[in-house]
Amino acid sequence: MIDEPANMDQPSAEPSDRGHLPGRVPSPDGSPVRAARRRSAASRVVEAILLAVLVAVAVVLLARWRGWVIGPLAFTVALVPWWVLVAAAATTVLVFLRRWAAAGVGLLVVLVGATTLVPVFTSTSVEGEPGGAVTVMSINLTKGAADTDVVLALVESRNVDILAVQEITPAALRRLEEGGIAKRLPHSFVRTGAGVRGTALWSRTPLSNERELEGFRFVQLEASSRIAGTNVTVLSAHPRPPSARLSGPWRDEQQRLLAVATSIAGPALLVGDLNATSDHPALRELERRGWRESRDQAGAGPVLTFPTESLPFPVAALDRSYVSQLDWVATEVEAIDVPRADHRALLVTYRVPTRG
Repeated sequence: MIDEPANMDQPSAEPSDRGHLPGRVPSPDGSPVRAARRRSAASRVVEAILLAVLVAVAVVLLARWRGWVIGPLAFTVALVPWWVLVAAAATTVLVFLRRWAAAGVGLLVVLVGATTLVPVFTSTSVEGEPGGAVTVMSINLTKGAADTDVVLALVESRNVDILAVQEITPAALRRLEEGGIAKRLPHSFVRTGAGVRGTALWSRTPLSNERELEGFRFVQLEASSRIAGTNVTVLSAHPRPPSARLSGPWRDEQQRLLAVATSIAGPALLVGDLNATSDHPALRELERRGWRESRDQAGAGPVLTFPTESLPFPVAALDRSYVSQLDWVATEVEAIDVPRADHRALLVTYRVPTRG
């Protein structure tokens, strides 16, 4: 007689994977579904945050388009290129998370923002045979504290023809004169002031019709000179900066400078610390009226100039050079650090076609 196996109907003593599919490794808490839900929830939180960022960028772009520069928006709009980069980074993360609808929104924001950057990356060709060159330089001396020896060295080494200086104090003027600025640029129109008020203009060629513009907090200068065979009206400008609490006076001075510039009948050059970028309404209107900015002509990119001391690197292109009714074409645009200045020096090389 054969004995039946004991405990035939009893459960096996071997470990059981009851509740799990064959070959599937359970999560530490025994619930892979719960872990997947946590990952999905985290992904949705990240998506919501990035969508909020994209909405903020869209608002900034809308403010730029509509010319809304009241209060803090005056500063925010100045940083449009950085906002576009933020939108691009957010969109990249959304693509990685496979959040396709949100990524599509991000791509639209990036494309709209990119249109604002196209001009500074596309150059203008020089018509006719290349002729001479005109070099224009602008430097904010930061209440006269900047190293004027470096300024003089740049004037000499770069063969500067026109030099616009902002925030020039009596002490800074003495240092420039003692350093021999008149040997390179013998003609000048200077109005010094305490702190940030003073402005100056130096030229290799004689100046005439000098006048100080009225209605500005800081000094704005206008003069005429025959440069490269053309009579040119030169504006050495430094309108007041915006304030987060009170942007009205800044907007008023921007509009006043726009009115002065666009009233000039002949060839003109506007150069200086304009305390605005091409994303602000006054300078956008200036460009619509035919004035051409050096970065746009040269396709040089943003060429950021401010600030150099309070942040690790400059974030805005406040120092600018525009021409109107001139066949000069900017081919090189540089921003160069000057010790103790909170702006980089702006150096622009214009190519002047040969005239018959």
